[in-house]
Amino acid sequence: MMPPTVMIPKASANSSVHSGATRHALLPWYIAHGLAVFTSSLTSNAVYFFAGYELHKSVQVRLGMAAGAGLVYCLAAIFGGRLVDTMGQRRIGSYMALVCIPVFFLGAGAVIFRNLPGLFFFLLLLNLCAGPLWPAIESAITRCPGKMPLSRRMALYNLNWSITGFIAACMVGTLAHWLSWPGVFIVAAMISVLVWIIVVRLPAPCF
Repeated sequence: MMPPTVMIPKASANSSVHSGATRHALLPWYIAHGLAVFTSSLTSNAVYFFAGYELHKSVQVRLGMAAGAGLVYCLAAIFGGRLVDTMGQRRIGSYMALVCIPVFFLGAGAVIFRNLPGLFFFLLLLNLCAGPLWPAIESAITRCPGKMPLSRRMALYNLNWSITGFIAACMVGTLAHWLSWPGVFIVAAMISVLVWIIVVRLPAPCF
C-alpha cells in the first residue's frame, strides 16, 4: 500500500494544474462579458442622450422607452435561461453576439435619420439579444469546473459588470464628440464581432 506522503505532492500538482485550467476557462468568459456589457451600456446610454440633447425629447418619453425596453429584457431573460439549458452557453452566447452586430448598425441608421421610433426599436432588439446573453455568460462562469468559490466568481462577475458599464456611460459623450453619434454604434458593432470570436473559440469544459 502506497504511503500517504507519496500522495501529497501528486494532489498538490493536480490542484495547481486544476487552478490554472480554471483561470484559463473563466478568463475568456469574463472578457466577453465585460465587452458585451460595455457595448450594451454604451449604445443604450447613447440612445437616451441623443433623444434628449439632439431630438429634444422629454424625460417622460425617455423613461417610457426605458420601461418598454426593460419589459422586453425581462421576458427575454426568462426564455433565454431556458434556451441556455437546452442549447448550451457557448451556442447561445455566440448567436446573441452575432445578432447584435446588425442590431448596432440599425441603431446607427436610426441616429443618422434622427428617427425616434427607430431608436426605440433598437432598444427593444438590443434587450431581446441581451436577455439570453447574460444567462449564458453567468451560467458558464458558475458551471466551469474548478476550485474558485462560487461567491468569488459572482463577485468578479458583478464587479466586471459595474465597472465596464460605468466606464461606457462616462465615455458616450466623448466618443460621440470624436466619432459622431453613428460612430458610437459602429464601434459597438466592431466590439461585438470580437465578443463573437471570443465565445466561439472558448474551450469546451464549461459546457
